[in-house]
Amino acid sequence: PRLKCLIHIVKRLTEEHKDFITTLLPEVIICTKEVSVGARKNAYTLLVEIGNAFVRFCGNKKGTTHSHLLTVMNAWRQCSHSKDFYLF
Repeated sequence: PRLKCLIHIVKRLTEEHKDFITTLLPEVIICTKEVSVGARKNAYTLLVEIGNAFVRFCGNKKGTTHSHLLTVMNAWRQCSHSKDFYLF
């Protein structure tokens, strides 16, 4: 249920909430590996909404959205090696 709620929340966020969305990303990526098909589906849907939010924030500036998303994902990759890394 948390992922479904976050989908609706992310759809309404503005650019000032970019840090909040960035904070969500690691857990959402982890949820894509859940056993439950429903949880995986919701995680992928939330990833799409996060991407859409970055497009809203950055507009159609060439490369800006992709660059920001790659920076966030790289930061997550670097800190996700810790066993204790969980957001919720």
